[in-house]
Amino acid sequence: MEYRFDVYNIDAVSTFVVYLLGSKFMSTETGTMPVKIDEYGSWTEKRSYEHKQRFGKVEWILANIYCCEITYR
Repeated sequence: MEYRFDVYNIDAVSTFVVYLLGSKFMSTETGTMPVKIDEYGSWTEKRSYEHKQRFGKVEWILANIYCCEITYR
């Protein structure tokens, strides 16, 4: 697992590679990006993307949307 930050205009990118008998078998690249941040600097909406090849082009595809509601006291 490899992590990179501020790549492709995405906050954090992780790359997961599987090797089979010493050869690269498959690779998955995912990225997360906070979309909404509250006045205290905590994210309230974050999106995750997968790097996939579609129609001959490699692009980022939306995979999940995470929402977080924080109550401060």
